Amino acid sequence: MSISLRPPLKAFSPPRLSHRALSAIWAIVGALLASPLRAEIGVMDWEGGTNCTSSISASGLLFTNARGTICSSNGTGANSLSNGSIFANDITGLRVIHQHGLPFTPVQIEVGEYSRTLKAAYVGFVGYKADGAVVTVQAPLDGIADGPGGAPDFQNFVFPASFENIVRLEVPSGSWSFDNLFFSTVIPPPLPTDQRLGANYRSIKSIYSKSIHSPQLVVGPDYVLNSGFSAPQNTKFVLPGNTRLVEGTRSPHYSRETSTLYYANSASTALFSHVNGVTSTVATPADTSATGWPMQALDLPRRIGATIVFMGYTKSGLDQFALFAKTAGVTRAVITPQTSLPGPTGTPLSTPFWFPNDIAVNATGFAFDTSLASQTGVHRLYSASLEGAVRYVVGENDVIPTAGGTTTVTDLKTYAFNATGELEVNVTLNTGDARLVFDSVGLRQVIPTARTVAPVNAGKTVSGMLFPANPALFTVPSPGELFRESEGRFFRVLGVGDKIGTETLSYLELKTVPSSPPARVIIEVRYASSSTMAHLLEVELGDPILHPPRLGAPQVHPESGDWFVPLSHTTAGKARWLARSNDLKTWERLWTLPVTSPLQHVFIPRSQTLAPTMFFRVEED
Repeated sequence: MSISLRPPLKAFSPPRLSHRALSAIWAIVGALLASPLRAEIGVMDWEGGTNCTSSISASGLLFTNARGTICSSNGTGANSLSNGSIFANDITGLRVIHQHGLPFTPVQIEVGEYSRTLKAAYVGFVGYKADGAVVTVQAPLDGIADGPGGAPDFQNFVFPASFENIVRLEVPSGSWSFDNLFFSTVIPPPLPTDQRLGANYRSIKSIYSKSIHSPQLVVGPDYVLNSGFSAPQNTKFVLPGNTRLVEGTRSPHYSRETSTLYYANSASTALFSHVNGVTSTVATPADTSATGWPMQALDLPRRIGATIVFMGYTKSGLDQFALFAKTAGVTRAVITPQTSLPGPTGTPLSTPFWFPNDIAVNATGFAFDTSLASQTGVHRLYSASLEGAVRYVVGENDVIPTAGGTTTVTDLKTYAFNATGELEVNVTLNTGDARLVFDSVGLRQVIPTARTVAPVNAGKTVSGMLFPANPALFTVPSPGELFRESEGRFFRVLGVGDKIGTETLSYLELKTVPSSPPARVIIEVRYASSSTMAHLLEVELGDPILHPPRLGAPQVHPESGDWFVPLSHTTAGKARWLARSNDLKTWERLWTLPVTSPLQHVFIPRSQTLAPTMFFRVEED
């Protein structure tokens, strides 16, 4: 099939006026320039295999459906039809928008029945235009659905001219199949630098750079973090007057109280300390010989005051580990393979089985995770004093109270003591991820960490992890964005695509939150110019700023006269109106702007641009 395109769009550059609060204005007084804005034909053909996804994009169009999962088919099965390639029929409530907020024109689509037995008479398409107008059409189905090898199950449907320049295409029903949607759109120009949503922080400075293939513990003036995908094997000091790298540090632990690094060697045959450039032996397996539980290897050294707590284990069985405390040269066993650990009710339940993943310490004791010999597949967390008194904290399958009733712990993740001595545990609940806070009595607070928020200056909703702090931080793993909370509202701080100096961010991850004011965070980033190098940056947040939406120079179609105008962002929770004026005194609201994620361009038909001089702005309620 041949498809003819209109002539290419050309750029138009009017004089620029100053911004107003929560609005942006431009004046139209010029003529067309020669640089073209390209148009293109796109096709959605579902190639790539039979799989399910929350959304799919092709040539700039974004396809979603009502239940949030779109699945494709290859035409096999007793109840299937076929067109000889991959197609989609799991599409109830199909919704199609342009990823940049541009209008598009559906040209042709292949449609068919849902299956051999479920045969609707037609498919109803609904198109929405920028000014709120709605167009509809019904595509009749021929009833032929006999599967592979028979008569053609799919038929071509050509959209009428009324569907030109829609901003959203919807199909409410799901009893149909489709493939090969051809559509026409324009390739949007990149947003100018001053149209990007500005970074929302006070200052930023580089701390340390390294290869991403070298996981390290990094010790700074008020932070200690693992800068890598896996357990660190080396430790880098970036303290004032101390920038040395200590290699071969397995399970490193830094005691800020004594400014000392503790670690096991790579063979787990000894524990060491490192302070002021001097390395000393802390313990060897021989130290466990007089305890009644001689061990072959040592790991996880942790300091509590004048005592070193560590794990020892044999190499002959998974259940042969013990936790030891060494004070003034004397080593004693605190938790042994025969210690009867309590269950949720506090009564003795069973002996320990699986090695701890970690040991967390505070001023009076420690916490460790293990499973029990009676239930080896259930992960549990315990706290203990140096004298050996053990308290059950939480375990998988436990039912815990929440504000809405109860929920079940399905997975234990990381744990650590906070500055007040409470034990904070990151878990997965059957209601989502959360942080559990335990005091000396028991569970004190449940803080959901998996959330969806609508940052006021990002024009979209985002899903990610909440880090309770002052201020609260919110990070989105993909594409890599950081947000902060202020007075109950979240503001975007920094993300992939932003520039730091001349470098463009291609990766961003929140690493730690220093506690001292003013509020600062440590992030790990990578730059588009060098994807194999990781850079640790310290970001000072400062006061959040609500940036107003900003409009760029419109692109004008030389044939239709329609406008395509870049828009920097929109404010979440506000209605957005396109308003027009001839004198900058009286403003007429034309229509609400369609919401995409994010809305980056505004479409204005020629009928609204016929006066000799016009001003437009975006108003937010």
